Formats: sequence, structure tokens, C-alpha cells
Amino acid sequence: MQNDISRRSFIAGGALGVLGAATIGIAGCAPQPSSPETGAPGGDGKLAATSGHSWETTPEPIDESAIADTSEADVIVVGAGISGFSVACSAIDEGLKVIMIAKGERPAGQGGSMFGFNSKLCRELGVNPDPGEVLRDLYAVSGYSLDENLWSIYVKESGVALDWACDIARDGGLTPVIAAGDPRDEYDGEHMFLGGENGPRTDTHPIIDFLPIMEAAYAPKGLDVRYKMCAVSLDKQGDRVTGVVAQDEDGAYHRFTGAKGVVMATGDFAGNPEMLEAWCPMGADEAILNVSPGNTGDGHALILQAGGALEHTAPLAPMVFSNAMGGPSAKVGPDEVRDAYANDPAKLEIFDCAKEAIFSLNGSKWCLGVTDKGERYGCEQGGFGQRGIQQVRYGGHSFNIYDSEWPYHMPEIAGRVGGHVSTGEELAMVMCPEGKGYDTLDELAADFGMPADTLKATVERYNALCEAGYDEDFYKPADQLHPVKTPPFYCDEHTSMLLVTMGGIRTDSDMHVLNENDEIVEGLYCNGTMAGGMFANSYVTVMPGVNMGRSLTFGYRLGKHLASL
Repeated sequence: MQNDISRRSFIAGGALGVLGAATIGIAGCAPQPSSPETGAPGGDGKLAATSGHSWETTPEPIDESAIADTSEADVIVVGAGISGFSVACSAIDEGLKVIMIAKGERPAGQGGSMFGFNSKLCRELGVNPDPGEVLRDLYAVSGYSLDENLWSIYVKESGVALDWACDIARDGGLTPVIAAGDPRDEYDGEHMFLGGENGPRTDTHPIIDFLPIMEAAYAPKGLDVRYKMCAVSLDKQGDRVTGVVAQDEDGAYHRFTGAKGVVMATGDFAGNPEMLEAWCPMGADEAILNVSPGNTGDGHALILQAGGALEHTAPLAPMVFSNAMGGPSAKVGPDEVRDAYANDPAKLEIFDCAKEAIFSLNGSKWCLGVTDKGERYGCEQGGFGQRGIQQVRYGGHSFNIYDSEWPYHMPEIAGRVGGHVSTGEELAMVMCPEGKGYDTLDELAADFGMPADTLKATVERYNALCEAGYDEDFYKPADQLHPVKTPPFYCDEHTSMLLVTMGGIRTDSDMHVLNENDEIVEGLYCNGTMAGGMFANSYVTVMPGVNMGRSLTFGYRLGKHLASL
């Protein structure tokens, strides 16, 4: 099974509130964005007021006679990703009745890992990053504009939530591991669940293997999931949100009421151009390949129309990663390289471990990085997130150039804490496959559309810096300076991809949705990627997998909170 492809509100808090019972909704399951004037950050760092956005207009109420039936529960969860399942299953553990609705036809799992502190697995493997050091690094790259209370809670409680998830994963046949990262700019704590169909190694999405296991484990306990059911409106009694009206694939409407609350866990808005332009303009850059068109911000619109507000930080942060579009030669993908070992299980395991190691340590840092003009673009030290943003100014893509000696300069590394340590020979299986390189830089440049003379001059300059042991151009660490001298030469292309947008909705620490005056919108909660306060500028991999980790942690916590009401 493949994965379905990881400020201020413009609405016054009470402007859309109505007296008595009301249904506040959006026009259809996937509203088509208009093309209004868009906002831009004002002088105070917040989005300037604008008008004409589709979410500012409340559609006509759904006729009560059109609602076919009503289902009641303690909690209604909208969204079937990790942020929704974690709330639902945690609440069921506390004895609550939960109904989950989702517009997709199966669980939605975009992502591969969940970062956390002080889990049992961390303690077993000796993984113990200092929370203060980690958070200082995060706050610095985020401009000190995050909600530090939320991050403090996450640090203290993520381990317990991960212990819970690891137990579920093991019972379902998955193996929890902790991926290793580059100690220069990443901290260990990235939990992954391997052994499923989609997660043999770290370049896939094992969360999609975990969610069906959660669903299967909790269905006998009463978890009721209604797929192909798109939330189109929120019910209110006075100022309190009491339920959701959803539309099924045949166009019929159904009401779901939650005695304790409604939890919105509908993901991001990367597939909504209007919201991108207004709230996350970097994500709308044409140089970035948008790989998440399915998330259209439906939940954001419903929350705003119910009186909720956008978070204080503007603009919202995108998750833009630099992902390889081709393998270690022209027009050859990584799966094609892997196929060479398909009939040799022992070599295939070595290959997969080496690929995992290169991914975890981000082997691009040891290469020469150039633009399509054949010029070096800067310091190659940045991780996936940093490079994804870095190369936007050069059209959204760049190239790694390296030679046949490159794998032997890499440190001997393991892809996971306590895992197999890959040697240079093993790394060469992945990065320097036989017959896939170029005898000359002229041939390489021609195949990738770069001017050969410029590329050769760039390589000559880079090699001189490597031999000197000091990068006076961009100050790359000396131990990552390795010349491009010995043919065959290799190249892979990297493209900036928008995976998700981060945050949006203003909440408190219990995930209550807040209005413009920072007052609770009674009965309404949100969790996961759509919840604000935890990211700014852009998503970086200081804590790899932290978006999934915080979705799990606050979802687990929210389930307990709802049970206490």
C-alpha cells in the first residue's frame, strides 16, 4: 500500500458567532480557491488585514431536512492521520466513546518517524540529548517566536507517548528503532517503526504501516472510523461547538455530535493555493514542487468560521525538503540501483543498511553542490530542510557532484543507533554503482545540462580548497571537504519539495482552539500539523521527525484531557 501524498486571523472572534443553534460550514468537501488580493506581513510581523478570502464568507446553513441521521459519541475526531488516531485511541483507553471521520478512504500517513525524549527505547540505547541545548538550537533558527510552553510540555511528555506507541507497534509486528543523524546539526531521538510494507528503510513512510495497526488494535475496543466522510460544517449551540456535519461520497449529509468535544486533526493546507499565498508565501514559490495537493485546509477554514484564530507568528512555516530526483547517475532512480541486488539477499541487506546510513547522515554534505549553471551554491553543510530552502533561489534544484573515492572519505556510519556500521565499500554499492558514472566531467555536464567549462572551473576551485583544508569561500567543515578527482564521476539532482505547511491554528496547551482574544472556543480542539505555536520561518531537522512526534504527544495528552472533563 502506497502513501497518499509528511498571525492573525482575518476574522474577528465573534464575527461569525451566532445566537442559538447554528451550522457553520464550508462550501463542499474540497473548496475551490478564488484569486483574491493576498496579504503580506505588515511592519509588526503579522499578516496585514485583507478581504475577499473564501474562508471569510460563511456558506448558507445546511438545511436540517437534508441531514440523513445523527451519531452521538463523547468525542468526534476529524482526520485519520497520526494526530487523529492518537487522540482517538488515547481517549478510548480512558473509556470514552469516539467516532472518527475522514474524507480519505484509509488512514493518511505522510512521514517516516517521530522524535521524542526519554522513551524506554532512548534509555535502552543510551540516547539522551540535553533538552536545553536542543531547544536553544531550535529557538535560534526559529527567531525565538515559538510557544515555549508547548515545547516544554513536549519535551517532558513525548517519552511516555512514544512508549505507548512503541508497545502498539510491537504488538502489531513492527520493530521500533532510533535512526542516527549527523551530530553537527541533528539530535538523536528519531523513533521509527520498521518491518512493514512501506518502511523497510528510512527513505520511505513507515507511519502508514503503523496507523492500520493502531486502527486494528482499537477497533475491538470501540474505535468507529467513518471513511469517505468529509466534514463540511461545525454545529454550535451559542458559543459552544457541539458537533460536525459531514458529507459522504454519495452527497448525503450526516451529523456527528460530541458531548465532550470536537477535535480537528485535518492536516495542512499545502493543496490550497489561496491559503498558501495568504499565510505561507514561501510555500507558494513556483520553484518549489508541491507534493501534497490533497490537503486543502478544510479544517482551518471551519475553525476560523467557528470563531477560532490563526496563531500569532507570521508568516507560517513550510516544510520544504531537498529530495533526490535521480540516483547516482543520469536518469537512474534509487530503486533501479537497488534492483541490481534483488536476487542476493545478503548483498541486498548490506545495500539497504548503507542506503539507510547515507540517508540518516545526509551524505550530500560530503559532496560538491552546484546549480544548473555549474556554480557552487554555498556551504553544503545544511540538512534536508536547510538545503530545500537554500536552493529555492537557484530555481528549486541543485546537483551533488562526487567521484569514485567519495564513499571511502565518509565516516563509517550506522543508519540507526546500535545498528550495522557501513564501510566505504558498502557505501559505494549505493553511491557508485558499476557502469553508472562518467569518465569525464564534460560527459556529466552534457547529460545534466550544465556548461562544462563552468563546472570544470568550479571543480578545480573546490579541489584547491579541499587540498588546502580550509573552505575560504563558504566555510564548510574541513572534514567534509573531499575533492572531485578520480573518475568515474557521479551526479544526482535534488529538488525542493513542499511536503506540508506547519501550523496555523491558535491553541492553548490543552489544544483548545483560541479566538482573537486568546479565549477558548468551547468544545473545539485541534491537534497535529494544523496546530500552531511550534514552528516558524521554515521546518528544520534539528529534531528529525518532530512534527509527527508532537502530533502523537499532544494527541495522547488530549485524549487524557478529554476524559477528565
